[in-house]
Amino acid sequence: MTKRAAPLIFLFLASGACSSGAYSLGSDPQALDDAGNDAGATDADPPCGVGLAACPSGSYCDFADDACGGIAANGATHGICRTAPASCDGSCTTVCGCDGLEYCNACVAERAGVDVAPAEWCATSGRRCGAWLGAGCAPDEFCDFAEVDCGASRPGECLVRPDISACPTSCNPICACDGVEYCTECHAHVAGYDRAQTCQ
Repeated sequence: MTKRAAPLIFLFLASGACSSGAYSLGSDPQALDDAGNDAGATDADPPCGVGLAACPSGSYCDFADDACGGIAANGATHGICRTAPASCDGSCTTVCGCDGLEYCNACVAERAGVDVAPAEWCATSGRRCGAWLGAGCAPDEFCDFAEVDCGASRPGECLVRPDISACPTSCNPICACDGVEYCTECHAHVAGYDRAQTCQ
């Protein structure tokens, strides 16, 4: 078995969730503006994201394509610290934030210190966990991701770890999100990890 270091986790702190609802880039002019305007960043705007320092108080990490630390269309995985708006209007189109919470609009999210995320990042049922959320599961649970990417594309859902007696006795090694090889995906779940594409 090869053990690797667990991936760094970047935690956004936020509050002020709004009522639930659907969101698309087309519903919020600020999100449309954010989706492609990171090219206007200056050298004075510090980079931020996974493995980098958090933005100063009163600012938020503005990610290209609102990718929240995932891979944007331009290949970027980091964002730029932007000054949060001083005030917001009362409109409520409901957007998803990079912290997995819903906000009335992009301005409200930015004032809370988070960028807008794709709507599906708030759509995970159950207790969300993993990656950019920085949220773990209970000791008897593991974080189950819809994609085999350990949470790079969207948060996972906490599920109860299976009993080892439910796992196959044959061994067909797979990599898990902790960088360790396990006999099967079931054995990884027993240990508290979901399947990964490779052991890097």
